[in-house]
Amino acid sequence: MDTVKLSIFLIRFRLHLVLVTVLIAILMATQLSHIKIDSQVRALFDDDNPGLVRLLEIEDTYIQSQNLLFFVSPSRGTLFTKENLQLLQEMTEESWLIPYSSRVESLTNYKIMTSVGDSFRIESLVDEPAALLLDDLKAIRKSSLSETQILGRLVSKDLKAAVIMVSLALPEDYTLAVPKIMHHARTIKESFEVRYPGLKVYINGDIAFEGTYQETALREMKLTFPLIFSVLFVLIGVLLRSFFAVISIMCVVVVSEAIAMGISVALKIDFNAISILSSQFILILAVADSVHIMSQYIINLRLGMPKQNAMQESIVKNFKAISLTSVTTGIGFLGMNFGDSPDYADLGNITAIGALVAFVVSFSVLPAVGLALPIKQPQSPLLLTKALNSLSAYVVRRNNMLFWGVIILSAVVISFVPRLQISDDMEDIFVESVEFHESMVFARENLSGAQVLLVSIDSGEVGGVNNPDFLHNVDGFTKWLRRQPNVGSVDSYVDIVKNLNKAMHANDEGFYRVPKSRELASQYLLLYELSLPVGQDLTKDLSHDRSSLRVTISLKDSDNINMIRLEETINIWLKNNVPEVKGITSGLPLIMSHRLIDLIYGMVNGSAFTLFFITIVLIFGLKSLKYGILSILPNLLPAAIVYGAWSILGGHINQPVAVTFSISLGVVVDDTVHIITKYLQARKMGESKEEAIRFAFTTTGTALLVTTLALISGMALMGLSDFATNQTMAGLLCSIVFVALVLDFLFLPAVLIRFDKGR
Repeated sequence: MDTVKLSIFLIRFRLHLVLVTVLIAILMATQLSHIKIDSQVRALFDDDNPGLVRLLEIEDTYIQSQNLLFFVSPSRGTLFTKENLQLLQEMTEESWLIPYSSRVESLTNYKIMTSVGDSFRIESLVDEPAALLLDDLKAIRKSSLSETQILGRLVSKDLKAAVIMVSLALPEDYTLAVPKIMHHARTIKESFEVRYPGLKVYINGDIAFEGTYQETALREMKLTFPLIFSVLFVLIGVLLRSFFAVISIMCVVVVSEAIAMGISVALKIDFNAISILSSQFILILAVADSVHIMSQYIINLRLGMPKQNAMQESIVKNFKAISLTSVTTGIGFLGMNFGDSPDYADLGNITAIGALVAFVVSFSVLPAVGLALPIKQPQSPLLLTKALNSLSAYVVRRNNMLFWGVIILSAVVISFVPRLQISDDMEDIFVESVEFHESMVFARENLSGAQVLLVSIDSGEVGGVNNPDFLHNVDGFTKWLRRQPNVGSVDSYVDIVKNLNKAMHANDEGFYRVPKSRELASQYLLLYELSLPVGQDLTKDLSHDRSSLRVTISLKDSDNINMIRLEETINIWLKNNVPEVKGITSGLPLIMSHRLIDLIYGMVNGSAFTLFFITIVLIFGLKSLKYGILSILPNLLPAAIVYGAWSILGGHINQPVAVTFSISLGVVVDDTVHIITKYLQARKMGESKEEAIRFAFTTTGTALLVTTLALISGMALMGLSDFATNQTMAGLLCSIVFVALVLDFLFLPAVLIRFDKGR
């Protein structure tokens, strides 16, 4: 493409172009009224995700599948005092008032079964705590230690903490229900911590995770973007020394955001807590494109050029580089589609659209706005010009040392990359100051864990839960589960049946076993359900037709790899020991764990795709096989070096680490392309290799520093997130972008000098 003719066209018809672009922006902005941000955790999965399908099947089979947990830690002593049991009973009763609650379980309302002669009774373990005598407290403590459904499940094994479990029957779309539930739960927590000084209450469970996720995502949508917007433009104003340059770039950003986000809404791309980050990436990319044009424009004005000529020259010198970087950045973000994670795929697709839109808007809006504003010819050089001249001289003089120094240092650091291990934890999603993170730590240190797996076991026949053979199989399964190292507690209907059998035989421990006949098991079930108070039925444990039952497993360790291994072990055990039954294992923590593994392996493919196509684009864009291939080395090394350092510092591969590489490939290539294109321009004009390096540094160096600082500042502000995952991604991206800039100024010139054999 003849960039001179293009620049003349863009300048001559700039008013027409800006008018058309603004009209398109207004049209696309009307689409934003239809934007819907789904902050539910389940928006992170495709509808046909196998784990989600299994979870929905379990939720359809058993009512009250989702829960809210209170972890209660009294100020002193064990739970078995009048005061502590009183507060636990009061909290249990108030928990019934939480919206959508359908069942509440705790130590105080745990049902004890007894029979005397023909009389059968079910009563709460704790009744009227204020009237309890010392012997009563001892009896309650003894029952807690002996009941498998209490110790480790409702009471910690050191008897100093308790759990209140609230089962919830939520509507299909529970987006609005979750904030109501969390508000009520926090009201209970705060009220009791005031009434009982020293008491600590922690909120956890499926809904607490959903609620924290929603709140954090919505809060950051409102705060982070305006903060990044403000900081970036202050930074640009300081470095470019021009208020009107800032106004010009701001116009490009606003128009680019309106068009890109409007197109995404029109294409029905989903917006969620992850994909909405695309607006921040688009902001940063639009700033990067505009700064290159405006900084060269200001340099040209300093040289005494008329305004139109200065803008035209800036377009000629930047069009090729900006077009290449826009395409390669888009490719980098499109590589996120390989991650088998719809939220990150949407983030990649929206940002790729934004990268191309920002490219078009930079050349259709910026010339008109920049020429219309009264930007004066600067009397002094740009702030960094002298320093860049000195740096180019140093790099040329020391190019051999820099080349081998970077190669050796990189090799040492990169050698640590293979030591990185895959590891992720639900505890690591939020920063330490978030209450959900605190509750996860408390559960890990004091209880049997907060994360649960659900196993639905189908007998294959209506009423099959009363079949002694089926119950024996499930009993063997639960006993096996309790021996597994990562299992904290197991909740199973079989334990209720065994307790019923014992109670009906004068509490003889020898009858703590599965009933011998189907008829007897059926009678026990009927008797038990008739004796239960309202809200204490078995709908969370048994299917409606009594063909299947649910086993709930609390995990001591919520590490993703251990969770997946346990799932695999469960499936193998069921297949080998009870092949005649159908077992389904799922749970929100489990499908989050599979999501990470799928994401990591998908990103490996995505990075290969990104690298291949970026290389092809650069080879054709630079019209040189040699320079296209040479440009890859300074683009691969930054991420490899940072990952090596991450390994040395004890880091591991988790969700944000997995996606960072593909993003970084598309971002860091920008600096390389600008330096190489300016270098080749100078070489074609007959300059020596050394002079070409100086030309590249002085003409594009300021813009590279400004855009890099803009990228680092924007990403660093993203790191203020309460999502620990966003903090990790922001930290890695900032590090990679910084290392890339250092390599582009110190290593890339040495590579060009070494391999440029032409005249």
